[in-house]
Amino acid sequence: MADYDPTREQYLAIVSEWIGLGKSSASRVGNAYPIFSLTNNRVVSEPLKEFPNPGYVFLVNRGDLRGGDFVRVQPSENIQKPYKMTDCAFVIKGMVTPVDPAGLRVATVLEVPGFEPDGEPVIRRPEQSVTPLFFVRNGTKTYGPLRREQLLTGANEGIYEALHWSAAGRDHVFYEFSSQSLKQLGLTEMTYTPAPVAEVYNEVIRKPFHLLLGPVDRVTSSHPHDRLPEALLAEWYLKTQKIEDVPPEVVQRLRSSSDHVPEGADEVIRQRCRRVSRLFMSLTAFQSERSAVAGRYLRTEEGKKSLDEAVQREVAVRSKDIDAQVRQLQADQVTERQRLAEDLDRRKKEHAAAVAELEAEIRTIESRRESLVREEGLLKSRLRDGIGKITDQIREQVPLVAALAGGVTVSHAPATNGAAGKPAVAPSWDTVMPAEPSKPLHPASDEVALVDRLSSEFAASGLGLARDFVANLYVSLKSQGLNLIMGPPGHGKSSSVTTLARALGHANALLEIAVRRTWSDDRYLLGFFDSFHGRYDPGPTGLATRLAQAMHDWDAKKQGLYVVLLDEFNLAAPEYYFSQLLQLVTRPTDQPRVLRLFDPALRTAESAGQIDQVRVTPNVSFWGTINYDETTERLSPRLLDRTGMIVLHPQDVVPSEVTTSGMTQGVPAAQIVGDFVRKPEQCPDESWEIVRPLIELLAEPREGWGAAVHLSPRAVEGVRRYLANADKLLPPRTAADFAFQQRVIPVTRGRGPGFTARVRALAEELMAAGLERSNRHVRDALALADAHYGDVEMLAYV
Repeated sequence: MADYDPTREQYLAIVSEWIGLGKSSASRVGNAYPIFSLTNNRVVSEPLKEFPNPGYVFLVNRGDLRGGDFVRVQPSENIQKPYKMTDCAFVIKGMVTPVDPAGLRVATVLEVPGFEPDGEPVIRRPEQSVTPLFFVRNGTKTYGPLRREQLLTGANEGIYEALHWSAAGRDHVFYEFSSQSLKQLGLTEMTYTPAPVAEVYNEVIRKPFHLLLGPVDRVTSSHPHDRLPEALLAEWYLKTQKIEDVPPEVVQRLRSSSDHVPEGADEVIRQRCRRVSRLFMSLTAFQSERSAVAGRYLRTEEGKKSLDEAVQREVAVRSKDIDAQVRQLQADQVTERQRLAEDLDRRKKEHAAAVAELEAEIRTIESRRESLVREEGLLKSRLRDGIGKITDQIREQVPLVAALAGGVTVSHAPATNGAAGKPAVAPSWDTVMPAEPSKPLHPASDEVALVDRLSSEFAASGLGLARDFVANLYVSLKSQGLNLIMGPPGHGKSSSVTTLARALGHANALLEIAVRRTWSDDRYLLGFFDSFHGRYDPGPTGLATRLAQAMHDWDAKKQGLYVVLLDEFNLAAPEYYFSQLLQLVTRPTDQPRVLRLFDPALRTAESAGQIDQVRVTPNVSFWGTINYDETTERLSPRLLDRTGMIVLHPQDVVPSEVTTSGMTQGVPAAQIVGDFVRKPEQCPDESWEIVRPLIELLAEPREGWGAAVHLSPRAVEGVRRYLANADKLLPPRTAADFAFQQRVIPVTRGRGPGFTARVRALAEELMAAGLERSNRHVRDALALADAHYGDVEMLAYV
């Protein structure tokens, strides 16, 4: 046998059901016997050598296929080594479906002694299954092509009760051939001989399969057999005569159809025309006789009497039915009127009772409000008196503290001697104005061209990044509220975010915040309520004020894009200082995203102008740069599940010449995070089908791979959202590569040899799928684990 590589060929194979040996399978499994190479047009001559153990391949998921179905398969090498005696050397991954007869150039030949081409279209107790298009041989004659309509199986596999067939040639016709005529038509006969050991395992291949190779769906001969049903004869004849309706003269034409056969018509057409003539002549004779008998009967006295009685009975029945319907409608009308009147009275009483109850409740609430107003005034008076006394005591007893406090001398208590002015009022910051764009803003007509201009702007700024990586930054901006960038120091993690904001025309709305190691809660980021002065302090980072600007901008113009960059994002634990925002920014923009700044119950008269909460609007985008070393905090699974992890690799940095050309106009936020944004359900099938098998591999339960890795619905939705927003901006495979590296790999975690084996299998599939970034990422993580004798850590490799 020649040295064939089955993984590089596609085969025509026959399915054998398999319930399983030992452990039960999570899905319906089975085997498939490759009998013919569709790639090289050859019969599998030595099954045991080409497909060890023994002559078949293993179906990981048989689905609804039954024994005897023919499928098209391309084997993959079984990576589970060493093999057991019952293992297959090759397997078929994923779902398989029955072979499509369209374009198939190979068909089986079924031996049927006594086959009658004009008999019933059923072959009783066939010895073998057949391909969707097949031929039948009776002695020296071969008939076909025939179409397999239904194959009825018996109690045991490989036993078939009946094979229903129909003519597969044009217009319900098949043909008769001799061995010599088949060769002249370009058909080659081949035979697949199964290995003797196959009988030990199943019964689908009991005898050799005889095959015909060539244009099996188009061969004809001079001996046709017409299988057009008689019910379709009239329709066929009217269609050939191009007659749309059937007037009386056409009926006469149908009766004489055999006299109007076109000159030079073949034998099939002549046979059909003769059958049409016989049918319509019989029909006309029957209708004429029926009309004559009915006419003679109705002219007799008995016939007239019967007709009159039938008419009277019909009139009486119809009259009773009409009277009963009228009475029922009248009764229904009375009942409905009574029901409506009772319902109206009941609703009037309920309305009056509800009005009375609401009026009583309003009086109670009004009384309570007046009481609370009086209590509030009394409390404020006492509070002012107390603050004044404390201020005077501090000023008299501890003058140094009073001097350092500064604001103590300006108290909230009114001056008692008239010398002091009004108490200081905390400044109001809810009237902040939106940031002005740094470039003139104009809507972009073509998003692809916009990404190309962004790439040029990056080059003009001296930041040489590959065009695909710039497109990835833009897609991440649209599809995710929080994005983290990791990579080696000095390669432009922070610069890539700031350049993106400036290129789009929103440099004035950019806010850069340096995270401090000591941040332990969100007061360091969002500010706090100063209970001593009775006002809210937005804090030194300016984030609260910037969120208010973004909210006013979005409500008024939807113009500015507010990019917030948290440098060294994991220098402190983000789960503490970023806790509120972590819950909000990862929600869809059509859900409530309200950030509470302080308890409104603490608001005083002096701070009445301050707002206690802001909405995180769609025009706010959070970014963070991270490093993974001994000085930083590890990121929790909760945070990784909510963010996109962008990896800036040295290969993404390309040399570029600094030019003066760039984007002279920016783009409004309403278009970037509004018009251009696509939902997860708009994910292209082409891109998703690249990622889906890889996600299924991570979740596949398999012995030796340890616990399965299941992605959360949020992570899966994040992948689909990224792919939807990358459509047309990145090639499908490149978009799938970025999505898998940024949303799937960071949340892939586990321990032990089983997890390492699963990750190695993932690396092989990534390489086969052509996802170079993700494959390099996983292999670098594996190499780092091997070098340090430790578990695989997907984020530690950088």
